Amino acid sequence: KNIIIIDKKNIIFPHNLNLAYYYLENNIIKIELSPISKKEIEINPEINIKIKTGYILVGNINIYPRKATIIGPRKNIRKIKTLFIEAPPANKEFDDTTILFLPIKKPSLYNVEIFPDSVRVEFFIQKEIVKVIKDIPVQIINVPPKYKNRVKIIPPTMTLEVSGGYDIVSYLDKNDFNITVDFSKAKEYNYEVPAIITPFKEINWFRSYPKRFKIIIK
Repeated sequence: KNIIIIDKKNIIFPHNLNLAYYYLENNIIKIELSPISKKEIEINPEINIKIKTGYILVGNINIYPRKATIIGPRKNIRKIKTLFIEAPPANKEFDDTTILFLPIKKPSLYNVEIFPDSVRVEFFIQKEIVKVIKDIPVQIINVPPKYKNRVKIIPPTMTLEVSGGYDIVSYLDKNDFNITVDFSKAKEYNYEVPAIITPFKEINWFRSYPKRFKIIIK
């Protein structure tokens, strides 16, 4: 059999045109050309990593660069909206701060090139610990002027049981939290109002007690 290998390296293209795809139909090789196009595309930073038991991911997974340039036939380039990263080996467990260089998945569309073709991936993993923090002050908000200096809450403090990475949780104390009780909700809750705990980045809490605080007007 006579075999002819058709590839972009074997063909001289007109200026600013490139091979979009080719196929065989009724013993005729059909080639479609498309203008060369270039576009910068966002890289999806979401990847699956396996974390060793007893450890926790602290913060987000960071990638650099966040965008890559794709070059190829315009017809194919238009179809690409997002680029994705190859995941690390499924059997790899991480238990420390890690830097990886992972390839960007090449789109299945014909004759598309990516620059750069890999990204730097960085994530922070720490030993997970649990800590009980007591006597956290609770503030009352939205008190009408006529009740100023006449309102108090019982009890005046809260206890939180929190978990997170060792380097963060081990240094937390009662002054690192913002916990409030909203006076405007007093009647709605029959003057026993749930506390509002402002989220503290990169930690979780298992328990908070008490759950509600009694508002007393002197």
